[in-house]
Amino acid sequence: PVVARRVSLILTDDGTLSLETGFPAQSIKTNPLEKSSMKWIKWHSAVGRSLVQVLPRALALTCVFALFWFVSMLHWGQQASEVPSHVEVRNGSLYVNGARYFVRGVNYNPIPKGQDGKEYPYGDYFGDQYASADLGWRSWMTLYTRDTLWEGLANKFSGSMSYHEAHLQELSKTFNTIRVYHWMRSTPHSKFLDLCQKYGLKVIVTFAMDSALYPDLLDRHTLAEVLDNFRHMLRVNKGHPAILMWAISNEPNSPDTPTSFSDSLGAFFQFVDRLAEVRDDEEDCYGYHPHPMVVPMADTDGLMDQVKEYDNAKHDVWGLQVYRGDSFGDLFRTYVSRKPLLITEYGVDAYRDVISDTATLSGLHVDAQNEAAGVAYQGRALPKLAREIEAE
Repeated sequence: PVVARRVSLILTDDGTLSLETGFPAQSIKTNPLEKSSMKWIKWHSAVGRSLVQVLPRALALTCVFALFWFVSMLHWGQQASEVPSHVEVRNGSLYVNGARYFVRGVNYNPIPKGQDGKEYPYGDYFGDQYASADLGWRSWMTLYTRDTLWEGLANKFSGSMSYHEAHLQELSKTFNTIRVYHWMRSTPHSKFLDLCQKYGLKVIVTFAMDSALYPDLLDRHTLAEVLDNFRHMLRVNKGHPAILMWAISNEPNSPDTPTSFSDSLGAFFQFVDRLAEVRDDEEDCYGYHPHPMVVPMADTDGLMDQVKEYDNAKHDVWGLQVYRGDSFGDLFRTYVSRKPLLITEYGVDAYRDVISDTATLSGLHVDAQNEAAGVAYQGRALPKLAREIEAE
């Protein structure tokens, strides 16, 4: 009869197999191939046990790294995570996120010591290298001039504020809005906008447009270039909550400016209409709202006639740049549009308005007495002008 018995094979440390049955134990010597296979099995088992121990730790480290990366992206990409402000014109007034917004603003165009804005970056001192206090972003050009070598070196390796931060912090004590005249399309400005947001300042960004940049408004290639450049500016900046409005050009009607459009205002405002269409197409989508467009006009003869003639253009706000001495005179009484009025520039000339001597003015000779009188005059005139605006 056949009797079934349990048989066990045991691999010993010396590479032999022990056979355990119901009979006396026997040892079977393995051949070299079997011995190698058994050692591989033993090594593979050890590796498996090691992987079981190491993998959870590697996975944990990967999760920590991924979390660090995610937090870093939230920090450096704050603009993308912020909700853009909902800015709109309603019933002749400006609203931000549903609340009526009264602009208390200043034109902000600082130029670092030792530079004149006529060379690169051509007045665009709003790039990330000027808005960051991080050593990795600091620019030697920002902090060093021929006259301030040691000061520049000290600032380079200090933990001080960025070029703009102290300015914006001080401005925020009085103002809620700043207007910038120009920045380059190829330069990132998100860090500057982050600083403005940090200190509660809204920003009016100017789309540079004059006859030096675009000499022929009737040329289809010029039209395509203008629209592409404007779309690029919108696409890069539209999502930042610090953006308040887009300013189109600066004094396009000024007869005293060789690069203005004073002789072709009709064509200019046709361009404004096309820019508004691009704005609506680019910004009127989920999560975004079209920001208002303002056209800052020079206070020239016939200004109100121009406002009336082009009031049906698709911009949302009229900007007026008024220098009439220590009063706006009849400006507000004669304003003819139902669109909101933004005084984009105003003030007094400290010398021209107080010095009656034509020869002194033409020679640009201002002595200490005239200077003292002019500064005092400005000190009286500016608060008076501000009160006239607030009264409206």
